[in-house]
Amino acid sequence: MSEADVNSLLPGYHIDQLREVWGKPDTSENSTACWKRGNDTTLVVSYKNNGIVAICGLKDDSGASIGE
Repeated sequence: MSEADVNSLLPGYHIDQLREVWGKPDTSENSTACWKRGNDTTLVVSYKNNGIVAICGLKDDSGASIGE
């Protein structure tokens, strides 16, 4: 799945819904949550004050976007 695919699917969900699916984020701060997916991919989700996902993406271990 590419970053564009992820960003078209997840916005609008509540951050708590994502926590139900993937569990507690590996990191979470400043309205951003990150889940490690596999050995070298991280799902990065930014959400608004009301907890609604605004934008998300996939990053590799170097921090570069995947599938842009």
